[in-house]
Amino acid sequence: MQSQFPKWLMHKYIQLDNAASDFEIIPKATTDSEDDDFFHSQRVRQFTKDIKRKLVKVFSRKNPRELEILVELDTPTKAMYGGLVAPFYRFTSRDSAVPVPVMFSMLDVHIVCCEHDNAMFDANLPVTIHLTYGVTNQKWKVSHSLLDFAKLHSILRIRHLKGHIPRPPSFPPQLVHLVNQAKDWLSDSKQRMLNKVLMTRERITALEIYLKQLLAVMNMKSCIELCEFLEISGCLVKGPIQKFKKEGYLKQKVHSWGEFFTFVMKCWIGKRYEQRWIVVGDSFVAVLERIDSQYPIQVLLYDSYFRISEETKLFHPKLVVANYSQKLELLIKNDGKRKEWFSILKKQSFVNEFCKVHPHGSFAPVRLNCHVEWFIDGQDTFKSIYEAINNAQRQIFIHGWWVSPELYLLRPSHLYPESRLDKLLKLKASQGVQIFIIVYKEVSFALPINSYHTKFTLQGLHKNIKVQRYPDRGTGPLYWAHHDKLVIIDQSIAFTGGLDLCYGRYDDQSHSIVDISDTPTWPGLDYYNPRVKDFRNVHLPDTTLVDRKLVPRMAWHDVHCVIQGEAANDLSRHFIQRWNFIKTVKAMSKGDSIPFLFPGSLKPFNKTVTGKVNIQCLRSCGEWSMGTIPEKSIYDAYIHHIRHSRRFIYIENQFFVSTCAKPSPVRNEIALEIANRIKLAFERNETFKVIIVIPLMPAFEAEVNQSAATTVRRVMKAQLESISRGPNSLFEKLKSWNINPENFIAFLSLRRVDDLLGNRVTQQIYVHSKLCLFCLDQKWALKNTREISKSKKWQ
Repeated sequence: MQSQFPKWLMHKYIQLDNAASDFEIIPKATTDSEDDDFFHSQRVRQFTKDIKRKLVKVFSRKNPRELEILVELDTPTKAMYGGLVAPFYRFTSRDSAVPVPVMFSMLDVHIVCCEHDNAMFDANLPVTIHLTYGVTNQKWKVSHSLLDFAKLHSILRIRHLKGHIPRPPSFPPQLVHLVNQAKDWLSDSKQRMLNKVLMTRERITALEIYLKQLLAVMNMKSCIELCEFLEISGCLVKGPIQKFKKEGYLKQKVHSWGEFFTFVMKCWIGKRYEQRWIVVGDSFVAVLERIDSQYPIQVLLYDSYFRISEETKLFHPKLVVANYSQKLELLIKNDGKRKEWFSILKKQSFVNEFCKVHPHGSFAPVRLNCHVEWFIDGQDTFKSIYEAINNAQRQIFIHGWWVSPELYLLRPSHLYPESRLDKLLKLKASQGVQIFIIVYKEVSFALPINSYHTKFTLQGLHKNIKVQRYPDRGTGPLYWAHHDKLVIIDQSIAFTGGLDLCYGRYDDQSHSIVDISDTPTWPGLDYYNPRVKDFRNVHLPDTTLVDRKLVPRMAWHDVHCVIQGEAANDLSRHFIQRWNFIKTVKAMSKGDSIPFLFPGSLKPFNKTVTGKVNIQCLRSCGEWSMGTIPEKSIYDAYIHHIRHSRRFIYIENQFFVSTCAKPSPVRNEIALEIANRIKLAFERNETFKVIIVIPLMPAFEAEVNQSAATTVRRVMKAQLESISRGPNSLFEKLKSWNINPENFIAFLSLRRVDDLLGNRVTQQIYVHSKLCLFCLDQKWALKNTREISKSKKWQ
């Protein structure tokens, strides 16, 4: 067994009685008694033999992975041989570790004494290291003691002797301090306190010089131990630009909701405690498999149900961190370490805005001074999206009901071939930008959007493009659909509104319905009229569905916007929450090929971009779609602003299906709220108008009188019963109060007339926008991706 012991380590520690001086920490005698000295030396010899025996035992194994020597000593011996124990505190083989992508020379460090009471007079010298990294100015701080520095230095010396890293600089000598400390006992109390402060400052300065020299020596070398000491993990390079509040190795296990057979059935999925790298961010807690992992294996987002508690059981003292859908248990046996983590997590839960209750029950607060630009129709919207994607640096999020890979964002397409969506995304992915896309997984016999083609076309372009479809029909809902339209760039610029990146949505404000030129503005499938022939075979983009010389296209009216500021971060968080939920439900076995995501810093990325608009992000979601408590903040905002509107309400929507009766199969009561507001204006003799713009006809194939037009007739029936037909309609409700509806409310539609080869043709302009303006002074506006219809699950 002795022959298998590494010669370099045997030579290094063959004389352990001199190890203290090797680390430049000289033992201080604890008594003047010769008997005590004799027994103390005996303990040292026995201590030396024990360490040698354990080293031989561990290194006799074929694959020694980790050495932990836990020595129980009395207080005087521990004080004398703290530096001696340091080399064996943690010794791990890092041969298989992936280098953490960090340049140590770009770190700026400054060390100060800890702020807690008596830190200046603590023998362990607790300090706080303030760090700033590179041109991004990421700032964070870590807390350590003198013993932590000594342990790090010891491990680095061993790593150097194995030839893995350069030689670290000399550790600050402690002999001078011990001599000065001995002399200090001879001075009076006031002078002693002053000397203590001066000595502490000198030692902190020496540690700062040592750390700066160490960072300069390491520079671009891989050093997992130094990264662990400074709390720098591998996900820093893949995620958004930020630095986390706290990082470190802890034993943990996660419980989360899983779905089996049906989305109603829930089951706790638990694991045993495992050693993992834990990251505490601005608004989340992430679990990484190792410090060098680039993506987390679980992410717990803060929400209004976020809780942190401490359970101090005898053998398993732990912290429990939980939100609505997940629970994370952190097993921390060390009292000081557990209190430190508890303090940081508790502080984050107090200051984090997502843990508070917000207006309309929304997940997000009202954001002040955001920059917003509005776009009318697809031409300006797609041009701005193209420019934003082209300028993306780190991440692109796309969420759509339908995404067409062959869509041209700029027209005419023959002048801008590079603007085709698949080519644009492939270019950005090849530049290292991470692209994440969520599309609705349709009921294939009812919808021709072919999300399978979207997923495998885009995902096959580059490994940096990840696509998820949801929901599955086997276990997911049948009647509800994701209807988000989001394009988010670097978690700082967000496009949202009514426009999907798909065929049929591009239009300009002239709304031309004729396109018969040799270089068409609407090539292939983009020229379509769903009232004549709906989409089919969408994997063949060059196919024209109707004869351009006979059938006019159906124009498309929509409203979109781009947001910069903290509200864009909120929309990014919404995307991440949905992405992680789908990952948990469908793709846990796919590992980093479909990774978990985490939000970026809550601070605005671009401080030069400011605006004057206050924004709150609203949504409609529930357990089936995001694993959260049901949220209907869009609906609640509608109700609130209708009730508090002054003189004017303007609505554009694809549908208007509501009710004025209770109970009713239609669950939303927007029509009833509008009727009540008109009644109040009538009683007060106020000037008040409601204008609602909707499509003239639903965009479904077949004429109303044909047998295939069942869906068209059902939608028209529901809308007429909401507007004017039957006692529960809006108009009839007003008439029952002796109010003439025409004095207060008007329903409008849009139509276009054009010339097609000498013949006059006409077609409706399909209104697809989801827009509400409240009050004559335009104080309030609602822009969303939600139709007013009973087919949406408000609760």
